[in-house]
Amino acid sequence: MAERPLDRVIYHTNRSGKLPLELHLDDVGCTQDDASIVQDIVLVAGARIQSLDFTMTSPEILHFHRLVFEHILSGISPSDFKTLRISCEVSLPDAFITGYDSGPWLAFETGNAPHSDLGPNILRWKQGIINSGFSGVTNLHLQGVFFNWSSTLYHGLVDLRLTAPPIGKATDIHISTLKYILSKCPGLRTFQFSLHLITNEVDDEPSLQRPSDPVSLPDLEMIRVSTAHAYIGGRPSFYVGSLLRLFAPGSKPLRLILETGRNPNEPLFESNGMKEFLVRSKVERLCIRNGHPSINEMRLCHLPDLKHLAFDSCHRISAPTSPNWSLGLQSLFVNATTLGQEDVRSMVELCPNGLTLSMCKICPTHVDEKQAQSVPELDLQAMFPAVRFTMNERLWCNLIARWSNLD
Repeated sequence: MAERPLDRVIYHTNRSGKLPLELHLDDVGCTQDDASIVQDIVLVAGARIQSLDFTMTSPEILHFHRLVFEHILSGISPSDFKTLRISCEVSLPDAFITGYDSGPWLAFETGNAPHSDLGPNILRWKQGIINSGFSGVTNLHLQGVFFNWSSTLYHGLVDLRLTAPPIGKATDIHISTLKYILSKCPGLRTFQFSLHLITNEVDDEPSLQRPSDPVSLPDLEMIRVSTAHAYIGGRPSFYVGSLLRLFAPGSKPLRLILETGRNPNEPLFESNGMKEFLVRSKVERLCIRNGHPSINEMRLCHLPDLKHLAFDSCHRISAPTSPNWSLGLQSLFVNATTLGQEDVRSMVELCPNGLTLSMCKICPTHVDEKQAQSVPELDLQAMFPAVRFTMNERLWCNLIARWSNLD
């Protein structure tokens, strides 16, 4: 926290008139005593705070963090507080914050008094009071730290993001628990996920019985899923298709961003779960990150509405030599990927006037890609005059930023 933060809050509060406020906090250099500064801030601006963005850098939840949550809860207006973002840079020994009367998965009476010192993960109120304080939240972004899965904080959301921290392991959630949460968010527009999903499936197929009906989410506009943090013993704990089985989007155009891990055999487009999801969806924008995607396998999927296709940092893209497949693409963007000349030629056939290759290495035909030098850009431009070649990484950053933000 910067020096004299309360003075800055008072200044901005007065200057902004009656506009709602966003509060951004981190724990860098903070001690338990510094939580009193947050208490003072909440006393001044609490009723007007509409969103909290709290970044945790500590490898464990400390009393400072607990006090911050307690001060925020005691000062905000539940009806006006709409957005809660909590991010942790490393995985925590215990990733759940909860009321003193409940555990991470099931609410139950403990018999402990509110003032009992149960550790920094335990707030001094009952779970019902915590749920009530955050009852107006519609945008919930949690990275590496979570509230117990039974909390009603996960209900009525329009934007839900449950993601793993950059360092360390991802938190577990059972697929039935996640489905229940989704069923409590009928107006959900944005969903992002990169945790360990515990399923009963083997190789993308249910091991005991067919899954129940997917959750109807008619307002859904963006799904972003990653299995990159969900690896156990060299394979992911779930496949993308396993998660997408849960969703039944409506008729709105959908943006789908999928990231796979390092296993070249991880199913993607050939997955039954993926195929079933695409049949009941209107995917207009599709981005694939990492992994080994196959355009040939995409041909077997239901994608009549696809207008914009992007690949990023893929280990290998398998493109057909003769696509003979009309997608009606308006743009095809490939970033930071090694391609062969034949791959580029196939992509030009798929998207004759909208292909952009950014930060890509293009190898000559019939040459080992690991040893080959990239074909010079002037030669490539002569061979593929309609293709845009660029080394400007900002183009990719701007593209993903546009895809990730809903108008």
